[in-house]
Amino acid sequence: MARTFVSAAVLLLAITAQAFPGGWPNFMEGKPENVKHQRHEGLLQQLVVEDPAGTPAAPEQGFEGKDVQHKDMETAIGDWRREYGPKGPYHHPAAKLKSNARPFKSARTPAKEVMEVIASAVEVLSNASDISGVRVHDGGMGGTTMIVGKSSSSNPDALLTFSVVKDTLLRSAEKSENTYILGYGAQPFNNLDPLSFSANIAHMPKAHYDTACWDTYENGSCPRCATCRWDHPSDIDQIRVIVMIQKAGPSLVVDQRMQ
Repeated sequence: MARTFVSAAVLLLAITAQAFPGGWPNFMEGKPENVKHQRHEGLLQQLVVEDPAGTPAAPEQGFEGKDVQHKDMETAIGDWRREYGPKGPYHHPAAKLKSNARPFKSARTPAKEVMEVIASAVEVLSNASDISGVRVHDGGMGGTTMIVGKSSSSNPDALLTFSVVKDTLLRSAEKSENTYILGYGAQPFNNLDPLSFSANIAHMPKAHYDTACWDTYENGSCPRCATCRWDHPSDIDQIRVIVMIQKAGPSLVVDQRMQ
């Protein structure tokens, strides 16, 4: 046991001698006498003591602007709290879009095919004999889009006009690759009243190309409901379209039909 203790003490002394080749540090004075520790002390002073030459020059806005340098007790920020916000510049240069920047596209923005199907219905309605103008209220995917034709007649022939519009919707969707009028093989249109009807347009996601439930697309509903192993269009994949004719006379309240 004593031999082990002596061996450990000798080993400790040898390690200490290697760590302090110039002798033991003077702990009472608090100042390291070893050159190695003097270097460490110098680095510490560089971190704590302010450089009299000032900070390194850097862009005044962090990533942009001319290079500026701050010297303690000599310089100060002149536009503090006025770089941005209501007291700042009207339009910051960094906010400008590059010429090749891609504009933001919302998930509710209809696909090009869906917009083409709706546009075909608008064109046909605009060319109807007693329609003087057409307004479109875009509700985006997952919402309701209103197509309102203003008639110059107090008794418009909606039956004939709607038959052409419905046929156009079906034909336009049939020509597309991934856009469908839900229930196209059964009952695709819902007559709301003599002057309006509705339809649901669905755009099939790429992830559903091989797993789509065709009963839903063709018949408008799935007989298997929750037990179906195929993919159904979600609300964001659909858009409800209401086509209506506003006859001459007092204006109709369009928003009531969006419920």
